[in-house]
Amino acid sequence: MNNAVGGEVKNSIMDMHSLKEHFSYLGDSYVVGGLILGPGQ
Repeated sequence: MNNAVGGEVKNSIMDMHSLKEHFSYLGDSYVVGGLILGPGQ
């Protein structure tokens, strides 16, 4: 699994190869594989 996580994650599931490298909050979420979360998205 090549996930990168920055910031706060709470009650969330991230599939393989998901990126959330910027400081932000991710809560109560399911992130599909291959998704890149960045600022302004």
